[in-house]
Amino acid sequence: MMPTPLSTTVRLAPFPVGHRVWEPLPALACAVYRFFTAEGVLLYVGIAGNPPARWEHHRREAAWWADAATVIVDIYDLERTALQVERYWIGAAHPIHNVRSKT
Repeated sequence: MMPTPLSTTVRLAPFPVGHRVWEPLPALACAVYRFFTAEGVLLYVGIAGNPPARWEHHRREAAWWADAATVIVDIYDLERTALQVERYWIGAAHPIHNVRSKT
């Protein structure tokens, strides 16, 4: 059974990037984010304590960034919960730009 997020946010492009554009998450909380194309194709799943700061890296480095039209952000109370949810989404939905572990 999937854990229930503390909150869920849906954002459309352009996405906020940088360190000071997002309300800080509660202590120990972690976000799981899923980027989609305009057609609904899942591009990438990731986790971060500060999503816009992480997204700044994606904006600079990720080839898929220009194709992203929507992001769904789920906030979980603990990083370990967010890691479980991230693994679930990568395994179940096969985002086209996540590198899957061979182990």
